[in-house]
Amino acid sequence: MTAIPATDFDRPAELLRHRLIDRLLADGRITTAAVEVAFRAVPRHAFVPETELEAAYADDTVKTKFDGEGICLSSLSAPWLQALMIEQAALQPGDGVLEIGSGGYQAALLAEVVTHTGRVVTLDIDPDITDRAAGCLERTGYDRVAVAMGDGETGYARDAPYAATIVCAQAYDIPPAWTEQLAPGGRLIVPLYLLGQRRTLTFVADGDRWIATNSIYSGFVDFQGPGGRAANSTRIRLGDNGATLTFVHGAPDQPYELAGALGHAAAQAWSGVLPGTPGYIGGLQMYLATRMTAVADCPRESLPHPEGVRAFAPVCTTGGNLGYLAVRGAGDHAELGAVAYGPQARQLAEDMATIIADWDRDVRGGPGMSIAVYPRDIADAQLPDGRVIDTTHRRILITWPDADTPQARSAVEA
Repeated sequence: MTAIPATDFDRPAELLRHRLIDRLLADGRITTAAVEVAFRAVPRHAFVPETELEAAYADDTVKTKFDGEGICLSSLSAPWLQALMIEQAALQPGDGVLEIGSGGYQAALLAEVVTHTGRVVTLDIDPDITDRAAGCLERTGYDRVAVAMGDGETGYARDAPYAATIVCAQAYDIPPAWTEQLAPGGRLIVPLYLLGQRRTLTFVADGDRWIATNSIYSGFVDFQGPGGRAANSTRIRLGDNGATLTFVHGAPDQPYELAGALGHAAAQAWSGVLPGTPGYIGGLQMYLATRMTAVADCPRESLPHPEGVRAFAPVCTTGGNLGYLAVRGAGDHAELGAVAYGPQARQLAEDMATIIADWDRDVRGGPGMSIAVYPRDIADAQLPDGRVIDTTHRRILITWPDADTPQARSAVEA
């Protein structure tokens, strides 16, 4: 199916579109012919008409709506990420697919992949966003995509079951509707908060649990409504410097003492571990988060840091103390460590540095992490050892299997 009116195929846009797709192919983001055909067919610029052509076809996010404080409420995700998510859905012609979080463009891509014999529903809680998506889809010839308004928490039962559900907003939880509305063998692709970390995960059913089969380091705009971060978090303002800690899973045990942590001098502890090349430390960030009791989100630019030190997530807390992952130096001389504040800052920084060394010795270069999602009512005694994250509807278990074990086969990149 190629439904775009010929008048939309102006030469500059077409050249930019094919150049982008060529790059996505070269980078391994697009791996199947069906997804390639979809990306070459759909004019991305038609879904962001207020954006310059070069920006529309850059391999980057295009933000389309903001609130009164300038916070982004809706966007078109970067093409590399959209390609990976659609590839993970493993859709076939004739399949049904639900997209939660509308922009219009990805729904059109999905319509190309499932062809005229399939069905696509794109759902959003915001009428401004659904109106915009519907208009763009109609103008580009994809008016057979069903645009629905509603809370994504409940999915869209009317057209279920789906071969895949793709969530395009950062979620705190996995509501029952998302898995109940999948056909047998169906896939759920969802960006999840995991202890302050953001990963887009692909889940498949394994009995009464769901197993992650793929993980992408990425971030999305927050899921809105009762299932979003704002409705399921604890916020603590740190003194008068404007920094705020947001606890999405769990809460600190001494919130009032923690609020004054930055009134104490910084303590540093260094691990002797190098970041490595190309310097991806997402696995360490996730490992630290799973080893600490209470982990928070906090924009790193709002945290104080000693001279020559760069701050990174996660922000880890114990009692009235907070610490963050830190890097000092550059290149071959860079070193991983921790900076902490509070009455027991030295101990916290040293504990974090020890965990960094543990990761370097026992986990780095290994199979990664295993993520399993269980029903909310399963008892602790029925769960394997690991870090458990309790949400409203689920119990999420993260483990770090050793290489050459059966569990390692289900591990994904951290």
